[in-house]
Amino acid sequence: MDEETQEATAEKEETAVAKTNEEEMDTASMVAGLKGKEKGMEVTGEYFNFEVSKEYRMIVVGSTTMSGMGDQADQTVKAIRFLTEDEQFVVSAAAVVVSTLGPQADKVSAGEAPTFGVHIECTGEKSSSKGKYQTFKIFELV
Repeated sequence: MDEETQEATAEKEETAVAKTNEEEMDTASMVAGLKGKEKGMEVTGEYFNFEVSKEYRMIVVGSTTMSGMGDQADQTVKAIRFLTEDEQFVVSAAAVVVSTLGPQADKVSAGEAPTFGVHIECTGEKSSSKGKYQTFKIFELV
């Protein structure tokens, strides 16, 4: 690499600027801002298993994808991200939960809508030709 190219590369690294939402962002300053910060709440999303006859209050914080389970192990499936009452982030790919909350959760992830609270009742389990699935009643909290 010649001297001119090295200087240009160094200058680019020094003033790394990313174009985001039509605003310039100084990524070097952002990275420098990481130093001295403390860890906050854990945001790892563990898979959440709803229990039949239980009720849950959670905040929908967005949507995501995850590796499928069982007969969908070789696929990527959509899932909903929640914040539970005990301040844990969890994900669920339960079909009824995803089909009911998915469109609004997608808007939350895109920054087009605020997070929102839900009350979920796991009412039972049913069997079909594809296997067992859970049934739910889902209410938006107002």
